[in-house]
Amino acid sequence: MIRVQPYWIIAAVVLVLSGCTGMKHITSEDPLYTGYKLKFADKENSTKRLARIANSVVKPAPNSRLLWMRPAVARDNMLSEKAKKKKFWKSKVAEPVLLSQTQPAQVTAGIQNRMFHNGYFRSIVTYDTLLTNERKAKYVYTITLYEPYRFGDIVFPNLTDDLSGKMAEARQETLLKSGDIYSLELVKNERARIDRNLKEKGYIYFNPEFITVRADTVTGDNLVRAMLTIKPETPPESRRPYTIRKVFIHDDYSLENTLSDTIQYGNYNLITHRNTLRFDVLERGIFLKPGERFAQ
Repeated sequence: MIRVQPYWIIAAVVLVLSGCTGMKHITSEDPLYTGYKLKFADKENSTKRLARIANSVVKPAPNSRLLWMRPAVARDNMLSEKAKKKKFWKSKVAEPVLLSQTQPAQVTAGIQNRMFHNGYFRSIVTYDTLLTNERKAKYVYTITLYEPYRFGDIVFPNLTDDLSGKMAEARQETLLKSGDIYSLELVKNERARIDRNLKEKGYIYFNPEFITVRADTVTGDNLVRAMLTIKPETPPESRRPYTIRKVFIHDDYSLENTLSDTIQYGNYNLITHRNTLRFDVLERGIFLKPGERFAQ
């Protein structure tokens, strides 16, 4: 019996696994992109939320790994172009992500834009290329943040009509609080809140896009004066509230059955097929009142 020495087995396994690194066709002229590191120049300004926001901008994602191996890339190296198109292999192979396929300048601009929309109107984002060896490279993105801008005065529209009056009525529940760091997401949420409130007041054709929030920072004290206004191009039908005129109540509505009697009680219209409706009973469960503003 031929005995195979353990070290020969280990050597064979290492040889096979070395082919799974996915580095077969990678050259030093165009290294494999292996990922990135994100760091803040001032750790005091580093928060998990800001890091999460910055991370969401970085692309592309490097090839997935299993220990030191990249099986999907290795399979891509081994298979022919015809084999790669087969359904079985489509989700199991991946082309290597090379450094030439990345756009770090666009990523830095994207991170800076996200920092701006989260109150850091002044920030610097830079990147460096870090070669881990001749055929592998990653980026290091460094974020320098200065003092954030905060909400100062929150100014609602002047009371010139019913629409501006209804906006002013809900100002006590505003999401924009003096002293909080400026956030574009917060501004969007405030517009949506006002829109919901107006729809409950009969402005069913209003839209949050009709509200503009102007951020004035000319004071130089890192405070934002937020002024809410209605856009001039808001259409007339969106500027006026709608009221309930008449209420129609069916006792047994059916598309097939069109024969019915209509009994009128003031502005209520009872449409019945069996003439068995009792308005004095129904009235207690009717919450739509003629003459009141329609609320969605």
